[in-house]
Amino acid sequence: MPTSVRQPVRVRLAREMPIVRSVWVPFGPTIPADFQLERAYSDWVERHVEEPLRTSLQGFLSDGHLRFELHPVGTLPAPPLDELRRARTGPEEEKRLVAATHEIVVTSVEPAAGPRLGFAALLAATRAFASGYHGVVMDRDQAWLVPVASYRDAVGPVPRARDFVTVFSPRRGHLSTSGLRKFQMPEVRVEDAPQNMLPALHVPLMALAQILIHRARKALGTDAAVPEVAIPAEMLLDLRHEALQRARFEAVTMPNAKRTTVLLLEQIRPPVPAMPYLRLVSPEGFRGTHAEWLRAMLDDLQGREEPKPEPPPSPEPVVATKPPVKSLSGEEGHRIAMEELPGLKERFKRGWPRGHQLYVRRAYPTREGRPEMMWIAVSGWHDGMLRGQLASVPRVRKDLVIGQTLQMQEEDVYDWLIRMEDGTEIGGFTVQAEERRLVR
Repeated sequence: MPTSVRQPVRVRLAREMPIVRSVWVPFGPTIPADFQLERAYSDWVERHVEEPLRTSLQGFLSDGHLRFELHPVGTLPAPPLDELRRARTGPEEEKRLVAATHEIVVTSVEPAAGPRLGFAALLAATRAFASGYHGVVMDRDQAWLVPVASYRDAVGPVPRARDFVTVFSPRRGHLSTSGLRKFQMPEVRVEDAPQNMLPALHVPLMALAQILIHRARKALGTDAAVPEVAIPAEMLLDLRHEALQRARFEAVTMPNAKRTTVLLLEQIRPPVPAMPYLRLVSPEGFRGTHAEWLRAMLDDLQGREEPKPEPPPSPEPVVATKPPVKSLSGEEGHRIAMEELPGLKERFKRGWPRGHQLYVRRAYPTREGRPEMMWIAVSGWHDGMLRGQLASVPRVRKDLVIGQTLQMQEEDVYDWLIRMEDGTEIGGFTVQAEERRLVR
């Protein structure tokens, strides 16, 4: 049963807590010695980290707070491949995992006193080994292969939620953070949300995660014998919060966005061994359904496109003139999707039945040359331009974030898919059914 929503949730923190990640690497006949791993870390920090953090991270290793253990593949428990695939592991990350011969386990322990650099040191070490040995970073606790494209990101003294926290959908209509436990904070969830709203809900969940990380780090910086974080039951979420600014948190907003909203956090204590978590609920006094509050909360934070007058929705069902064929090639599927596009546009203008959501697929160019295919949840289609929220997790294009509002021209559409209220789908001519999950 939930505790009283009037009382803050109090979390006691341990001053020393190990943080662990591993790097899967393909070594040849020559296996590096411990001093060579330490040198690889030091060289990477020297090249990629700016002062004064550079000197501090070098000292973090020499003071014994960072440890590396090398294990041949097979001597530790096998990676959870099924879970990794369900988490939408990219092809490059899986390729590197399969090619690995050894696992480097990196353990970082922040001392009880002194600068708290454990997370920065962990990032530096794992990126050093993954980049230098053509490996892939794995977080076993989260069943997550960290995207290769992120290994080029800068390492700073402030832990960023995007480097340690992911958002996933445990079941239909639910969204949860994963990774806040590293910071001794409870995970945060949204439950019973409309499926087509999940991409946009990544933004408030990740913003909350960053603020909780900030509160935990601030408490650990005090001289209290037992540091404690009091998480208020009612919280003002402001996208201009100091914690979000320091972590360079990215959230695309509309001109009419307030960039702030009020949330109610309810602690849920499920049966053991599941861990307690925080659930977002509508504040007292809100008149409307849970889905209406979620929509209002997103409108406050990110704004909303002003809709143009449209004819009233037609009650007629959505019907595809050509059903998807799983064996289609990409180009053949693209051709059929484009043949159907004019009729789809007219149908969109007349209005969808309740609970239906249109997604379009677009190829985004990358510096590597191979485009990154991503889905957009369409919210508007006027004068040859489509507008919507990014519904895929970018793995190469790190300038984009899930939930971001984007525009595109009709000619940029590569494929389309309609997801109906009962979860059935039509369209998706260029992808196999098992590849259609849009939200991580």
